[in-house]
Amino acid sequence: MNRLSLAVAALSLSVLIASCDRASDLAPAPDPALTAGVITDKVVTWTPGTLGRLSVVEYPTTNVADAKVLASAPIDAQGNFSLTLPTAADVAPYLNRYQTTPREGCTGFFTQSLPNATHYTVDEYMLENTTTNKVLTRDFEQSNLSYNGKAVQGDYFIERIYTAQAHTVTGTLSCPTFSTTLNLNLKVGWNAVVRTINSANAEGEMRNSTVTSPTTLPVSVF
Repeated sequence: MNRLSLAVAALSLSVLIASCDRASDLAPAPDPALTAGVITDKVVTWTPGTLGRLSVVEYPTTNVADAKVLASAPIDAQGNFSLTLPTAADVAPYLNRYQTTPREGCTGFFTQSLPNATHYTVDEYMLENTTTNKVLTRDFEQSNLSYNGKAVQGDYFIERIYTAQAHTVTGTLSCPTFSTTLNLNLKVGWNAVVRTINSANAEGEMRNSTVTSPTTLPVSVF
């Protein structure tokens, strides 16, 4: 190869490297909200001047008296809160696996890249008014702005999944009263995921939904 060819090749390589560097610079940074262990937000329907509490609660049985509060945060007079999600030790007794084998009465199942990986999901919170010492609801959710308490097609909810092992979960489980599709790429620790409603019944109960790991969280409210 002559000197001219070498010079051209070197120039082409430098341009390629520069282009790659610029592409890397332009690539969006991971959304920190996706793996945050703290949720800082505001209850949009909060009654100004009252105080409250938002809690992550586990219900080991159907008896509410057996409920275990895993984490909680005060809500100030304007509805603001900063909730630190439960620790690994808090959720350890309640870890479980996705349905990775056929289930009676259903079709399909989920596939985990690590078959023995376990997880814990937070999809609802207990909301209390501590000024009046009253539980307002035990199924408070983080959702799209237009959600009114009854699910319709297109509604979505932000759920949080804890795992100690990075793994993926894919597949669809279809049962007589519900169908769920998972497309998850879970990191170690807490992961914010989005459940989108594909269909719901007349009473506003979800019947078909898809849960995904987004690249950024959509607009949502508590």
